[in-house]
Amino acid sequence: MPYESLAQERYFNANRGKLEAQGVDVDEWNAASKGKKLPARKENKVAEEKKEHREVRKIEIEPSENGGFTVTHHNKPKMSKDSKAHSGMSIGYEEPEHHVFGKGEGHEMLAHVANHLGIDEKDGEENEDGVGKDGAED
Repeated sequence: MPYESLAQERYFNANRGKLEAQGVDVDEWNAASKGKKLPARKENKVAEEKKEHREVRKIEIEPSENGGFTVTHHNKPKMSKDSKAHSGMSIGYEEPEHHVFGKGEGHEMLAHVANHLGIDEKDGEENEDGVGKDGAED
């Protein structure tokens, strides 16, 4: 079966040992996908429309076997707003999101993490006087 996206291909190859222990033949997937033009990520319009930007509770960055990184987001649980339910109680468990970045995609991985943490790329840049935007001298 061919991959549906480059992200899926990176995930399979970065986690080859774990997947092969589960009976997945990564070489078979690679062969079935050879020469295919894959999108960077699988489009899921329904999920994207429903998905709201969630507040991140924790982000983990782990090195992968292929020299890249796997970024895992743990979002804060949704809180109930139903007047019949206990207001302010969390409503269910949400699976963490996994994003795989291959070797040489360090800049993309850092931009991804900064986006989810709400960090502006210009934060920390110095002005002409050698003073950072936060007012601290370097």
